[in-house]
Amino acid sequence: YTRVDQNTLTFTDNTFVEGTKYYYAVKAYDAAGNQSARTSIIGVIPDQAPSKPGPLTGPLVNGKPWPTWGPAPDNYAVAGSIVSRSTNGSAGTEQARTSELTWTDPSPIPGKKNTYNVRAYDAENNLGVRSNYVPVTVPAQ
Repeated sequence: YTRVDQNTLTFTDNTFVEGTKYYYAVKAYDAAGNQSARTSIIGVIPDQAPSKPGPLTGPLVNGKPWPTWGPAPDNYAVAGSIVSRSTNGSAGTEQARTSELTWTDPSPIPGKKNTYNVRAYDAENNLGVRSNYVPVTVPAQ
């Protein structure tokens, strides 16, 4: 058991191994050390969101943005990456999901700075941290 103070209502176990089942229960205790009966035991298989992808670059290839990034290290199961785009430097909206480490934008906004970022997702659809943001100016047509 791990003891926490009387005002603590949550507990985070940072020592887990992803994909391994753990069992938890709670007991209350008073200042004299008297303990209550424990709660029901619950089993949990923890999972974590994938890590941040490797650095994102965004060259133009044949006039189209071609974001490219490194893999997101994850010890469980990265399913792919989500590519997002904005024209105002924000996180933007999802444009594609891919299992590749590159993607060509089929419909960039001409004459605008298209800003891209990627984030990995895993088999449980946990979303990782966004990559760096890369602005790519697409020539007006």
